[in-house]
Amino acid sequence: HDPFEPGETALGYLMRDSGRPEWRCGEVAGQFEVKGDYLSGPGFAIIANNGNGCNSVAQVEAACLLLPVELEFFNARKNDEGVLLIWETASEKNNSHFEVEHNTPGNQSFKTIGKVPGHGTTYSNNDYKLVDKFPSQGLNYYRLKQVDSDGKFQYSNIVSVFIENIDDIGIFPNPTTGPVEIKGVAQDRTARVTDIAGHEILTKDLTESSLIDLSGQPSGVYLIEIQTNRQKVVKRVVRK
Repeated sequence: HDPFEPGETALGYLMRDSGRPEWRCGEVAGQFEVKGDYLSGPGFAIIANNGNGCNSVAQVEAACLLLPVELEFFNARKNDEGVLLIWETASEKNNSHFEVEHNTPGNQSFKTIGKVPGHGTTYSNNDYKLVDKFPSQGLNYYRLKQVDSDGKFQYSNIVSVFIENIDDIGIFPNPTTGPVEIKGVAQDRTARVTDIAGHEILTKDLTESSLIDLSGQPSGVYLIEIQTNRQKVVKRVVRK
């Protein structure tokens, strides 16, 4: 049957058949052959005034290939949960996922703090977000690692957020006769108690309870180290 739509030109058919109706490269001289009972002999499509980088079929095909991910923006800002990371893509090709990476001044390498699935191949805009619930005090750097289905990857621009104080952590009462409560801690944190010489007394998961009991310890000065996956805060407490 005749593959042409009513009133369609040969070039229009090629563009539609290619699955890329958004061609903007143009300006290329190309040759094709259409076979069938409705046309005898070869057919030609010629576009003159070729632009730079569009002087051959190969150059046009390369120029019109969809980029792995066309990133519109990548931003970071503080909110009540921590640091909100948002980004948007205009198109994606074989996009497996994004890895959100974090770094702080003085560290040589970024570390992955989250993974967000991509949309494979799409020509529409897509919005993404991830919350870093435990940013570090001071300057925080973030970037995206976009990973294709074949494992190839590319990085985004780096954005930064300054955190004045993550938690107002306090020890009460201090001095204490034994029990102390750690105020202002978030979930997924652990506490390590040492004496002034650095000998470990105990460790405790603060997820369920923020109470630490030093009743069985002799009088003196103790250090309570509160640790997250990236941050460490040390508080001094006196056992009377």
